[in-house]
Amino acid sequence: KLGAGAVLSALAGFVAATFKDKPTRRALYLALAGTAFGIAYLTAYCAYTYFDYLNDANTLLLLALVSLATGYFAVTTRAMSVAILAMAGAFIAPVFALDTPEPGAVYGYYLCASLLSLLMVFLRGWRPLSHLSLLFTLAGGLFFGWARQFYAPQFYSVMQPFLLALAIVHLIMPLVERGRPVAATLARFDVAYAILLPIIAAGLT
Repeated sequence: KLGAGAVLSALAGFVAATFKDKPTRRALYLALAGTAFGIAYLTAYCAYTYFDYLNDANTLLLLALVSLATGYFAVTTRAMSVAILAMAGAFIAPVFALDTPEPGAVYGYYLCASLLSLLMVFLRGWRPLSHLSLLFTLAGGLFFGWARQFYAPQFYSVMQPFLLALAIVHLIMPLVERGRPVAATLARFDVAYAILLPIIAAGLT
């Protein structure tokens, strides 16, 4: 079953490549490439969840590599929809791919995923990625960490630096978009973003 997943992923990628230089088939090219990455992601997940071939760390690393490859594809092809799917998969991976998570591993992973989002926002100005990253690292990270009891005194020395780093990364995101036209409503959102984010991080600290 895992071999079939690898073969299907490679096959979808090969077929997608045949449409790479055909602008009239761009939608098909992106759909097939997205399918290839999706199959690879699910195959890695199944290797851990259903067949116990991978441990927690290796699973997280493999899922992160698939997301990184998908993000690279999205940037080089200017496909924001693929980037959003890639980062959504990256951010939810710790929830489903870790049986016994450690706070350092989980929030270190969230920091790396946020840095990848920051890079894509810088390169392409994809504002939805900054919102997606903020949602998952604050809302998702908050509830995931709370459910796993990471917000406890014994984990303070690990959690507090990661909270500060995540807050800084997300405060930088609107700044790297500067120079691109922004609607007045979105500009006000950025101001609220810049005020509330440090307050939330301080509250969690």
